[in-house]
This record gives sequence, C-alpha cells and structure tokens, in this order.
Amino acid sequence: MPSSIKDSPIFKTTTHELFTVHLRTDGILHLHVHANTEITVAVQDDMKKAYDSLTKVNRPLISTGDEFVSVTQEAKEKTANQIDKSPIIGTTVVVKNLAQRLIIGFYLKFNNSDGSLNVVNDFEKGIRWIHSKYDVAPIL
Repeated sequence: MPSSIKDSPIFKTTTHELFTVHLRTDGILHLHVHANTEITVAVQDDMKKAYDSLTKVNRPLISTGDEFVSVTQEAKEKTANQIDKSPIIGTTVVVKNLAQRLIIGFYLKFNNSDGSLNVVNDFEKGIRWIHSKYDVAPIL
C-alpha cells in the first residue's frame, strides 16, 4: 500500500514535450502540464491521443501543472462543446494559488452543469473526491 494516495504506483506513462500522462494503478489518469505551456486545440488533440494510448476505458482525471500554463479561448470552447465526447468521466484540477482558483472558478460558472469538474489545492483531496464520486476499478 502506498504511503499516501499521491504515491500510487504508475501502471503506464506517455510523455509529450508539453505534458506527461500517467495511468495510475488505482485507475485514475494523471495529467501533468509542463511549465510555460499554452493549451491549444492541437495540444488537446495530442492529450486525447495520449489518453487513448494508455487506456480504452473512460476514466477520471486529476490534472496538475507547473507555472504559467494557459488555455486558448478556442481550446476552452472546444472543451465546453465536446464534453460528452471526452474519454474523461470527471476531472479534478489541482491549483497552486488564488489566481489559478479564480480563473478556473470563473470558467466553472459557465461550464460545469453536471458537476464533473472539481477544483482543489491538494492532490490527495482531489484523489479522494474522484474516489467518492466515481467507481474506479484499479488496474490489476
């Protein structure tokens, strides 16, 4: 048993120059966006390819990021318009500061009608939220 939820062993990983995606043995995908990344529609497409390379089952996601990660307006609109086509069944975003929380909070006011997106400031709280909301089968 890991010493903390954050230490769950990694089953598989795929790396891109702008992000890394892990499939954890507890069945949760972990997206980590690297510093100074602008998430565009093309980057979103690459993220979906990364998810598909790791699993064929829709899974919840926990997202973390380094400093200075931004999302273009087009990418935000694509996310809002295609949420039902996503391989992700729910997302927890881990924020590091008040500015990030305010930006994501504003986005959620208009784009979280089903409650599938959660914002926390602690990785382990995010994992616990996922487990409380979704029945996630561990990777054997």
